[in-house]
Order: sequence, then C-alpha cells, then structure tokens
Amino acid sequence: MKRVDCLSALFCLIALGAMVVPGWSAQKPLLAFSSDSIRSALDEAVRVYRQTTGIAVKVTYCKPKQAFVQAKEQKGDLFFSGRTDAYESAKREGLAREGAQQVIGYLKIAIAVPKGNPQKIATLSDLARPGVKVGLGDPATSQLGQVSEELLQKAGLTDAVHRNVVARGDCCSKVAALLISRKVEAALGWAAFSKWAPDRVETIALPADLAKPLPIIGLVLATSQDPQAAACFIAFLRSPEGKAIFAKYGYYPDAKP
Repeated sequence: MKRVDCLSALFCLIALGAMVVPGWSAQKPLLAFSSDSIRSALDEAVRVYRQTTGIAVKVTYCKPKQAFVQAKEQKGDLFFSGRTDAYESAKREGLAREGAQQVIGYLKIAIAVPKGNPQKIATLSDLARPGVKVGLGDPATSQLGQVSEELLQKAGLTDAVHRNVVARGDCCSKVAALLISRKVEAALGWAAFSKWAPDRVETIALPADLAKPLPIIGLVLATSQDPQAAACFIAFLRSPEGKAIFAKYGYYPDAKP
C-alpha cells in the first residue's frame, strides 16, 4: 500500500478515536499560516489534533503577503484564509497547485455591538443614526474592511455610516477589540465575534441577500515537505469533529443562508 493510502486509512481510525499513531509525535511540526479571522477555532482544532494524533501544527497568524514570504523561507506546509483571492494569490506566488484548495467553513458578516446593545441597534440603517459611534475594518488592510465597504455600498449607506465612524481596525481582531473596550457602540464584524467574547459582544444577523457566506480555504502549500501529513490535517478540519469545532466558535459549516 502506498504511504498516502496508509495515511488515509490511519486518519479514518484516528477520526473515530480508535488510536494515536505511534511515533508521529516525534515528527517535525507542520508549519501553517493563517489569517486571524479563524484564530479561535483553528487554535482549538490544533490542540485537539495533537491530543488525538500526537502531531503538532505550529500556526503563524499574519497577512497573506507575510505568509507567502515566510512559507518560502521556512518551507511551510499549510495556508488558511477567508479572503476571496487567497487561492489565486498563492498560485501567483508558486505556492499552490491547481485545484489544491479545500473549503473548511464559511464566514458571515453581521452587525456587532457591545453586550446588552446599549444603542438598541437592530438594522444596518441604525448605524447611520446621528450620534452612534461606529467601528469598521480598514479596507486597505483587511478582508473584513473590504466586505464592509461593499455591503454599505450595496445598501446605499456608505456616506451616512461613514459620518459616524470613529475608529477602524487593520484586522478583524482589532475591530472586535473596539467593541470589547466599548470605544465604539456598533461595528460591522464577523458573526463569529459573539463567540470570541460572548460576555462582551453580541451580533445581529443581516439579511441573506446582504450577508453572503464567504468560504474559508485550506491549502497544502507547494513548499510542504510532508504534503500527505498536511492534507490529513485539512481532512480533520473538514471532518464532523473539525466542523463541530468551527461551529462552536461561530463559523458556518456550509454555504446555506
């Protein structure tokens, strides 16, 4: 039996909780690069995977450009991103094989407010109410910022909401931090924000025609020195156990509205 077939068979047993693979814990950790939009779920998935298989996955959270540079220098194994252009960007850098991407879940944009919703925000137009302090992602540096601007433009609320913007975050975790610190009274964030800090933040769903599910991709990098082992970790993320971890932190297992 070829090694990849052996690994596939072993993974099936592992996924059923049947065994820990002897000796695998001693192998070199898999090196992964990811956007911070899935940090909460990915960190737990890494812990569970190591407990189950003995295989460590070391994750660096950074922007795609930084990820690609480090992947080439360090011979990275995995790349995760919710950006719509992530796969094509990796291909242009010579880091992705044709058709190599796998969807591991979905992000959805939502209105996010401090716990208790002191301004009683209910709809997107409420972000344009006079006096409401709004936070947004920076479209120049974050996918959340880009998606937020597209959403406001589609709703015809760009100028009205921009008048209330008092702060922007250069990544989604910094937008969440604006809510946790109550520097803003509302923001456009990921639906997962309410799971990141459930005692500090809550979210309000947007209409399905405005909040389209955005795929989160996992990719075995062309620089990987053990692509079979890297593919097994992605298979774990796509398994029922992996999907349950992502659902726990507010991500969606499929593209249903």
